[in-house]
Amino acid sequence: RSPAAAYLVSQLAASLDVQQRGEIVEKFDTALTDSYYLNGMQESVERERALQPGKPFPDFRVFDKEGKEYTLADFRGKYLFVEFSASWCGWCKLEIPYLKQVYDLTKGKKFYMFTINLDKERKLWEEDVKKESLPWPILSDLKAFDGGIAGEYNVSGIPVIFLIDPDGKIVTNKLRGEGMISFIEQLSL
Repeated sequence: RSPAAAYLVSQLAASLDVQQRGEIVEKFDTALTDSYYLNGMQESVERERALQPGKPFPDFRVFDKEGKEYTLADFRGKYLFVEFSASWCGWCKLEIPYLKQVYDLTKGKKFYMFTINLDKERKLWEEDVKKESLPWPILSDLKAFDGGIAGEYNVSGIPVIFLIDPDGKIVTNKLRGEGMISFIEQLSL
């Protein structure tokens, strides 16, 4: 019943899956509906439930280095592979060899991939694109984790990779390493 309990539960529940966190939120006393921590947990559960496989991928508005705008509608009829990354993310750098394999496997097919960079500084974004020599578009809203696209897609840690089907529905957001290559190879492209 106490706000402190809501705080402790929100911290302990962070590593649980969305189903488990949702069940915890539902069990809290309605007297705590004004709890900052409980509300934050509830909002996170709702955003994550909206991003489960089979759900429509929410629209986005991001830009490349030259300022060209991209939205979800630009990719209808194709698989869309969206990686969230940043110049400072070591785990993201470990995925680059696998991402390059995905790019090579899908080039010329009904498949489009891009990275959404979560740096705030344009200079860091541009230097990273140049350093890594990535052949696919690297896009950004330059808001990092302060709202914008990271908030919309419930991205709190990176890398996160979504695969969207040609109808705009989420296939998965659990792609990493060798498993990512196998998953992409099994698609009918």
